[in-house]
Amino acid sequence: MVLQIDGRSIGDGFSTYLIAEIGLNHGGDLTVAKEMVLSAKAAGVDAVKFQIFKLENFISNQSEYYSILDKSVLNEVEIKDLFQFCKKNVISAFGSVFDNESANLLNNLGCPAFKIASGDITHHPLINFVADFGKPVIVSTGGANLNEVLEVDAILSAKGTPRAFLHCVSLYPTDISQLDLATIKLLRKKLTAPVGFSDHSVSSIVPLVASAFGASIIEKHFTIDKQMEGPDHLLSADPEEMLLISSGLKTVFEATGVERATPIEPLEHINNLRRSVCAAVNISSGEVISEDKIKFLRPGTGIKPADFRVVVGRTAACDISSNEQILPRMLA
Repeated sequence: MVLQIDGRSIGDGFSTYLIAEIGLNHGGDLTVAKEMVLSAKAAGVDAVKFQIFKLENFISNQSEYYSILDKSVLNEVEIKDLFQFCKKNVISAFGSVFDNESANLLNNLGCPAFKIASGDITHHPLINFVADFGKPVIVSTGGANLNEVLEVDAILSAKGTPRAFLHCVSLYPTDISQLDLATIKLLRKKLTAPVGFSDHSVSSIVPLVASAFGASIIEKHFTIDKQMEGPDHLLSADPEEMLLISSGLKTVFEATGVERATPIEPLEHINNLRRSVCAAVNISSGEVISEDKIKFLRPGTGIKPADFRVVVGRTAACDISSNEQILPRMLA
């Protein structure tokens, strides 16, 4: 399956789709959010993503995270302004949605895709609601087992919803030893949808490795300053790191190329690297060529070393000088 988000194709055969997860790093400040959008675009990402929710529909005020989230909420007017700003500056923007009301808001704003966060992979009512928009849905798998992932795939498949799944570890930050990027290969075997990776490590190299493992989408938290107040800044890529990731992903895609069973090098180049059966000494016409009378020299325009036994035990049909290639016409 190939996804289309704002005309950009995502899946096997296409370059890795890079999402800058601004999330809540704007701290509830619309001006900062806009600055992050422009900085992410300059770093070469394909899309920016935010976390959109109504606090009362998402988290209890008894939660230890309530006050953090409360400080980072953008109101409806600000969200509309932000998404219009993204459209004006020609950068794809969508959001992780955590309630129906927020999903409706983004859909009405023409949001081209939706994200389901790891914590909501078992929130089938929300997934069904978002799927009914008929737009691409990207699902993070942090904390989920394979059966839970397959259940969501079945829900979205039954509705004909374009979809992708991101291998994810929802520990913040994720230790390198916990990433298990090989899971990308497992999900690619089990799912018919594109598979990507949502990175919560502090590494800028890991996204490139994930791409080489077959990730069609990379999501990486993004900030303009790691020292800003908030829980996600330290594990986020700053503009310089995101630029390295975006350029690195292009290199990985170009280097990956296609599967092929024939060499790409021209024959002349190959022959210059290979060897031929040659005379190790002067051989006279009528002389039997023994193994100690041959050696193997470049270029490889004569008899291959692998076929040297077609020469050994044969009689020379002419004089052969030392270091000269022994060709089939020289054998009686």
